[in-house]
This record gives sequence, C-alpha cells and structure tokens, in this order.
Amino acid sequence: MKAKLKTNKVIDIALKEEKFYFPGETIQGTVIVQPKSSIRVNPIILKFTGVISISDKESIPLFQSCKTIPVNEGKGKLEQKPYQFSFDFLVPDNLPSVMDFGKKKLARIEYKLIAILDRPMLPEGLCPRIEYPINILEYVDVTKDNFNRPIEKQKEVTTTNYGKCQVRLSVPRSGYTRGETVPVSIIVGTGSSYVRKDGLIVELIRKVKIQTSKYRIDEEHVLKSNKFDINIIGPYNFSQSIASQIVIRNTPPTIRYKEKMVRIHYKIRAQLILDDKKTPSSSFFIEIPISVGTWPPADVPIDDDDDEDIIHYMGEMMMSDDEEEDDIWIEDNDIQDARRASSNGSTTSSRLSDYNIPANNYINRSSSTPDLIVNPLQQQMNHRSSYYEHRTSKTFAFTPATSPTQHKRIGSEDFNKRNVPNHTLTYLSSAPTTPTTSTTHDNINYANTTTITNTANAANTSTPTSAMIYPNTHNSNTSSVIGNSFSSSSSSDDDDEDDDLFAIIEKKKKKEERELRRKQRMIYGVN
Repeated sequence: MKAKLKTNKVIDIALKEEKFYFPGETIQGTVIVQPKSSIRVNPIILKFTGVISISDKESIPLFQSCKTIPVNEGKGKLEQKPYQFSFDFLVPDNLPSVMDFGKKKLARIEYKLIAILDRPMLPEGLCPRIEYPINILEYVDVTKDNFNRPIEKQKEVTTTNYGKCQVRLSVPRSGYTRGETVPVSIIVGTGSSYVRKDGLIVELIRKVKIQTSKYRIDEEHVLKSNKFDINIIGPYNFSQSIASQIVIRNTPPTIRYKEKMVRIHYKIRAQLILDDKKTPSSSFFIEIPISVGTWPPADVPIDDDDDEDIIHYMGEMMMSDDEEEDDIWIEDNDIQDARRASSNGSTTSSRLSDYNIPANNYINRSSSTPDLIVNPLQQQMNHRSSYYEHRTSKTFAFTPATSPTQHKRIGSEDFNKRNVPNHTLTYLSSAPTTPTTSTTHDNINYANTTTITNTANAANTSTPTSAMIYPNTHNSNTSSVIGNSFSSSSSSDDDDEDDDLFAIIEKKKKKEERELRRKQRMIYGVN
C-alpha cells in the first residue's frame, strides 16, 4: 500500500493498487489525516464520483457514491498525529472509459475520490479536502472472435484521365490496443498509366461525437498519416500493391456511451489523389472501421494527445460518407468474413526468406506484376505469406507452402509479414552484375507460386549473377525492364534450317517481337 505518511497535507488519499480499474473491481485505499494541532471534527466524508465535462462549460454526472468514516471511535476529536482510515468502493458497471483530450479542452470523462475532513460549524466548501483521480476503463477485449476477423473493402470510380480507378483496402483484424501496429494492405488499379508523387494517403482517423442538451461536437482528427508514391506504368497491367504500418498512439479507447451522448470510434482511410485541384472530384477515399480496445493491457500509457501532431479535417470534402454504415458496424460489432479469391489461380504459395529494405537503390516493376484487381487475392488473405525477395544466389530456392495457421494473439508482430505481395518495388543487389551474352530469347527467369520452371534457358551457358524472381503473368517472350535497360536481342537468326518452313515462321515471329519491343522502348522512353 502506498501510504503517504510524509505528506504535508492535513488530509490525503493512498490507494492499495495504482492501476486501471474495470467495472466490477474493488478500489481499496486509505484516507490519511494529519492535523497540525488538536481539532474537533465530524465523520470524514468520502465520495466516489464520475462526470463528463464538455468544453469546461457543461458537466454531466455519471454516478456518485458517498460514505462517512467515523474518526477516533466517534469521539469527534483528533490529536496532532497521523491517522489512517481504510475504505473500499465497487466500480459500477456500464461506465465509459476515462478520457482527456489535453490542451484542446474538447471533452473530458473523469472519475475521482473526494475526501472531506468535515469540521463542526464550518461550511463544506471551507473544510480541508483532497481529490484523487481514478482511472476506469470500459472492458473491451480485442482477443474475442468478432475483433479477429479480416476486413476488406473496395471502391471504384470512373475518371476522365485514368478510366476506372479502384482501391482495395484490407486489414487482418479489426481490434487493437494502444501501442499496437495496424498492418494495412492497399491495392490500386487504374485504366491507364498513373504516376504521381504522394498519390496515396493512408490515415488513422479518430471520430468524436458528443451530443447533450446544450452542446453538440462532431469532429474528425487525423492521428497518423502515411504518404506513398503511385507509379503505375503498364503496359501489361495497371495495378500496384502497397503495404503500410500504422501505430496506434496514445488516444482514448473506442467509446459508445448512451447511444449518441459520447461516441469515439476509429477508421483506417485510404485516399487516392487524382489531380491537384483540391475539389471533391480530385480524389476519392475508402474507409474501414477498427476498434481500439482496453484488453489486453495497453503497451503505452493512456495519456492525452500531442495536439501539434493531430490534423483536423472539418471540411465537407474529407467527411466520411459511410456514417450510417459505421453506426451499424459499431452497433452489433459483428463483421462479416472478408471475401477473397485466388491470386493467379493458385491454391498454395511459395515462401521466401525475409528481405531487408535498403534506403535507396530501388526500381519500379508495376509493368511486370500481376493484375491484382482482375485477379483478386485468396480468401484466406491473412494467412498468405507469398512475397518477393532480391537474391544474390545463382540458383532458385523453393520452400514448400506452409499450411495456414489460426491467429494467436501474441502481438502486432504476428502481422508484420504482408498479406499482399508488394509488387511495387524491387531492390537491386549491391554486388556488381557480370555482363552476359544474350541468346535468341531474353534471359528472363520466372517463378510461379506453385512450381518453378527454368527450361527456357537450359541451353544458355551464361548465368546471371543475381536472380530476380517475378510472377508468371505474361508470355515468356516479353522483355523485362531492369535498371532502365533492355537485354539486347541477338541479331543472328540465320541457321541451318532456312529451308524448313517451321524455322521461317519462327524467324518471322521473332522479328515481329523485336519490332514490338522497339516500339515499346520508344513509347516509354527506355533507352
């Protein structure tokens, strides 16, 4: 017990346990009285209260429990020495979590223990008193099944410049506690080439709604914002996948008290920027609701926000158009299982070792990635562990697909591996590449998600220093871009089979393919 016997206060409070209390738990402690001289007193008044304060202008009581503690066996007199009086209170049910927005003074939910040393013939307001804050949390267990289901949403709009634009947003589960990281997967699809710096914004949104008889507050705060470049250049598909990590900062948990009196809920928002006009049609966004729970215990303290890091979006352009949908989601807290389809028609996935991301030295490969919008991902997306790796080895390494495992809540590290392969960036090896002699076909290696075939280059004796692995989504005769340079095609197509009709047809097809690659280089400006 933290008995504050060395306090200079006439009256003080010490709790047996300094912690966050949940409904149904018992708060135990001691009232410490240390008169500076012999005094006559009435029984000590001890109150346990909860209140909602709105902008320091309106207070709404949540509850109040009051006790009186007799002093000195009812004699009504205390000498000049320390006294201790034990007490306990039961935390009521159906209370909202403690909440404080710090400097903004927006609203506050607080719980207090108030001890008053009542003196005869003295108004209560003039008697010695102490107020002790109590941290109470609503019990929201995010390890329950309804918080551990994956969520996915997709939205499509038709634009003038890029045709049909689609954004698919998904998270592996909907429940988190403060200090955890939310792994977010986004797939962007367009009808044509689309290159824009900071073209995609992924945000953690906090929505605050408070409604009383005198005041109404409806605000939206951006707690975290990540920006990503969009680099969709085609020509074989026009999609790009992006993985984002969002840490849930110190913020009040999800609260829904008395329907619309106090509501705090959270969303993950992905916004695709289409142009710089800053009009409602210049961008579109998609949102997924998540819950910030209170159990398991938070990894970080539950304190107020740093106001300087929060961006307020109060304009009509950024307000959500899914308010009714969010209400339904929060009301029953039951999310349907996300629908997934197979990626490239495969039922298993290859797993390669983790890759290290360098600070620089990357190139875009959206032109050679699978069309993620046309070929959606597997249904069990949260168990998929297929991704790409830059390798310095000269050989392929294949690890048999692992069976999906059920989610065990150990922490956000379980979801660090991306559920969607990141087809956006391919990292180059720092080791020098040995020049090779090209054969009739370009030296391209392909890796399928279930099997690996490397027969096209069996006759080629020149082996590249580093093998780059790509999904098998188009014809093997298609040239791939590496470091903005094309592998040169052999100019010698003549052989001993000139009289063979099959050889003539093959030469004609190769000539047409070379001509097609030449035109592609002219179109996309690749030297």
